Amino acid sequence: TLFYGPVTVLVEGTAMLLIAQSLGLDAPFVIYYVLGGIFYLLRLFPVSYSLFGIQDLIFVIVMPYLGCTAVQALSLSILVHAARILSSLPGIFSMRILNERLGEFSTGSVMTDPSEEGAGEQVGGEKVE
Repeated sequence: TLFYGPVTVLVEGTAMLLIAQSLGLDAPFVIYYVLGGIFYLLRLFPVSYSLFGIQDLIFVIVMPYLGCTAVQALSLSILVHAARILSSLPGIFSMRILNERLGEFSTGSVMTDPSEEGAGEQVGGEKVE
């Protein structure tokens, strides 16, 4: 949507900026928002899974021009990957809890109301009491 893209770029750019500052990198803050926009656009295309490898390569190529070493750039890239993965964990756990509460399991079983007479779980065409 129209709102999702800019917010994603701002959040990811801010995360990159904070991680870079914690590593002691002195690159201009605007570069992190520009890179965030580039990474957002690259994620729209099925180039690689979650930009693994591509993001690392871009950081290693671009960041030395801004006064960082290749090791610092690769460290920044790995920490940005880790932050992206860690930030998605609450969503994974909340979806799991929501699915359990709604009774939608990925096993494909049909759940019935246990208060109904003769109710049971139907699995593969067989009724299990």
